[in-house]
Amino acid sequence: MQAACCQVGGLFSLLETQQSSCEKRIGGDKMRSMKRFLKSDDGAVTVDWVVLTAAIIGLAIFGFGAFRDVAFAIANALSSQMSSVVVSVF
Repeated sequence: MQAACCQVGGLFSLLETQQSSCEKRIGGDKMRSMKRFLKSDDGAVTVDWVVLTAAIIGLAIFGFGAFRDVAFAIANALSSQMSSVVVSVF
């Protein structure tokens, strides 16, 4: 078991034990910091928000590109309709 916990495949079994002979040989501080690093998930929410925001912006750009001609045609039709209206002042 001592040889297996020092191999990469046995990393998780090493992390589950309180203190093994491998931890003593490698160094307790290094193993504790490695355990803390593998268990932490502080930046996961930030990454999720960045990916979600990028997806929304990408869809907005794609949506505007797909409907750009239609939007400009509607705006031009509305503009010509509004310019033909006569407004009188009483």
